[in-house]
Amino acid sequence: AIIEMPVEMGSPAAGAKVCDIHWPQGALIVAIRRGEAEFVPNGSTQILCGDYLVALSTKQQFAAMNQELMQICRAP
Repeated sequence: AIIEMPVEMGSPAAGAKVCDIHWPQGALIVAIRRGEAEFVPNGSTQILCGDYLVALSTKQQFAAMNQELMQICRAP
């Protein structure tokens, strides 16, 4: 399953590097959409507010992973 999650200003992900985020177990971040561009991130890629994270998940883990990604990408 594919999860696409917007990164909100003030969220834990906004301004952080991919390697600094504690991702949910089994999450695989396969792309970041930034404006018109889409690219494959690496550990040193900085995540910006307004980015869309594209993650892969198994169908069995989809609900839990979606919930955890929301906590990472949404402002408190």
